[in-house]
Amino acid sequence: MKTAMRLARQYPAISVWSVSTVIVVDGDLMVQGVGGGFIVIETAASTDTRTRQYNSDAAVVTGKWKAKGNVQGQPFDSTVTFSVMCIRQRNSWKIVTAQFTPALQ
Repeated sequence: MKTAMRLARQYPAISVWSVSTVIVVDGDLMVQGVGGGFIVIETAASTDTRTRQYNSDAAVVTGKWKAKGNVQGQPFDSTVTFSVMCIRQRNSWKIVTAQFTPALQ
């Protein structure tokens, strides 16, 4: 849970895509959901990660993320592909935006 909280605090916005719907979740709302137990991530692992750095102050990280947990008691066990846009500010990397798309089976 601590890892999920730390990650959620870093995301200013998280986009969740489905076939016909885009949901944008504010980072603060995500932190509240995880901290309040509404979103519980039991296990999570990333694979196939790739980082591409542009100039010295921008980078994009892509890969797959498999997570298991529940949202308000409803279980999920899914794999998504992700891309994360990062910038360097004052010698520290910050996440600008993150996007998740259900992985093709």
